[in-house]
Amino acid sequence: ITFKGETNNEAVSLKIGKAAFQGCTELNEIVFEEKSRVTEIGEAAFNKCTSLVLLDLPASLATIGTSAFEGTKLEEIAFAENGCLATIGKNAFKNLKLSSLRFPASLETIAENAFGQNYSLASVEFTTSETELKLLDGVFQDCRGLESIEIPANVVKIGVGVFNGCSKLSTITVDENNDFYLTQDGVLFDKNFTELLCYPA
Repeated sequence: ITFKGETNNEAVSLKIGKAAFQGCTELNEIVFEEKSRVTEIGEAAFNKCTSLVLLDLPASLATIGTSAFEGTKLEEIAFAENGCLATIGKNAFKNLKLSSLRFPASLETIAENAFGQNYSLASVEFTTSETELKLLDGVFQDCRGLESIEIPANVVKIGVGVFNGCSKLSTITVDENNDFYLTQDGVLFDKNFTELLCYPA
């Protein structure tokens, strides 16, 4: 399926609605043309599209809804580097075959278990940004291939069990300019040492 760019006789934005393509097992490609109008991918919009392997998201996209791509066979996601993506919803990319992630600078919230059970995920990279970012509960839960991660300065919240079940995670580092979190001897604490958030393997 192809989502075309802006034309003079169309609305400024387009939302892909709840469960719009859910269960379309023959859908193997989503194309967002240049100047895409798609600003939101709704809840379960592409859930269980089991032929979907690759995904290149447009700069126009601001919100990815709950379970939007859960149940697909995605192995690769490309987020637009200069886009406006702010929110990745709960379970949005849960239990896929992703091996690496590079998040855009615009991101504000990664919701609960958004990338949980991506057993092959080995690399997570955050783009340097001044936009405050929240990592909610279980974001990377059971990502058993993840060995190291660097938490950037703009992360203001790390929820419960973000790295729970990451059995190979041995190195957590926090940018020295982060005002909320730090690591000591590899252990992740809040800045005031009132909460231990993660003791890596």
